[in-house]
Amino acid sequence: MAKPDRQRYLDKTIKQSKEKQLDEFISKFMGYDPDKGDLSLFVRDLYYENLQRLAFQFSSDPTYFAIDYFQENLNKEDFLRQSLALLSEHLGTKVGTEILFTIENIYEIQSYALKRYFESEALLKALPADETKTLRHETLRRVIKKMNPVLKEQKLRSEIDVQSAYVKKRLEILDTLIKNSPKQYRWKDAYFQKGVVLWEFGKFKGDKQLLVDAIQTWSKIPSLSSEGDFLFQSIWERMEWALKDAGPIRSVDDLSYQLENQLDMSVRFRLSEGMAKKNEREERLLWPKKSKKKESDN
Repeated sequence: MAKPDRQRYLDKTIKQSKEKQLDEFISKFMGYDPDKGDLSLFVRDLYYENLQRLAFQFSSDPTYFAIDYFQENLNKEDFLRQSLALLSEHLGTKVGTEILFTIENIYEIQSYALKRYFESEALLKALPADETKTLRHETLRRVIKKMNPVLKEQKLRSEIDVQSAYVKKRLEILDTLIKNSPKQYRWKDAYFQKGVVLWEFGKFKGDKQLLVDAIQTWSKIPSLSSEGDFLFQSIWERMEWALKDAGPIRSVDDLSYQLENQLDMSVRFRLSEGMAKKNEREERLLWPKKSKKKESDN
């Protein structure tokens, strides 16, 4: 199925519930060969274009964004369950590789949601009682009350506990992908993302050795097979020039402030162009009145 046909299908179904979209997609398309044609690309498009939605900070009050983020995570639960079931059937295929990328992304988003959890918990404790008598504050209170024993059972008592646990799981997912992806399909993206996970965790912890580990992971990319897409190729090319100028990075002592800053900017803004396009599409298809108002304002 050519890209325009896939796009028409996704544009037509985006307003459906995520559960309906997934069930319909599985029924119509998952019987095809997972290694031939465009099924693997379609699986990727379904998740990143329709099922992964943007959350916006439209207010200075952080409770709105927290609730929005929690809801988006809840809406991904059915996809995550079904993806894990599909993975058991398709591990070692191109479709299996794309499913692993989506699962890794969901785990990343879950870790961000738990960051919001701890922020909301601290906010509710800090605010006077008479300032938290709104429906949104009560919603957050109930979320925290429900999740608190779950997190305690998992020994996730702070953001560092959460990030450590999720980084470990995300690296395991990417290692599983690399081990099983056929003909090194999308290995370049896998190694790029593995480097990103290490880099962001290193910045979070203030651990420069993790930054060096990330650079050494990225340094493997040029020698990898070009089988399948390399979605982050343009970002990597900018990073590669910076790394070539800096010379070999074998230890923390080789990591200059300039190089660290250049790489950090690339990691931070690697998704900005794609997110801008995603925002435009969602406004056009899901909020057409808002999109038309923007055009008239311009």
